[in-house]
Amino acid sequence: VRDSDGLALSSRNTRLSPSEREAALIVPESLAEVARLVARGVRSVATLLEACRELLASRPEVQVDYLSIVDPATLAPLETIDGPARALIAVHVGGTRLIDTMDVAYHGNQ
Repeated sequence: VRDSDGLALSSRNTRLSPSEREAALIVPESLAEVARLVARGVRSVATLLEACRELLASRPEVQVDYLSIVDPATLAPLETIDGPARALIAVHVGGTRLIDTMDVAYHGNQ
């Protein structure tokens, strides 16, 4: 479930200052970009993670804890997206740790 600005709903969000909350919006934006790239046919997880990291780097106040694309049933890391997939992310913004996830499955020719 997401707030109206796209940030995943969490009680931790109340710990964010207004500027930190603005910076944290890069998290759902970066996950959505991964989903868009997959929808356009990019299937290399390394390529997708690099694009996500580059976008996250645009907000230096956001420090990535982890970023992964996994099989949603097993949570095993994927190298190529050929079907179901989920992007997982954890970041620190100020003193607050935020986590988020998004379906980034590949559905073939769309």
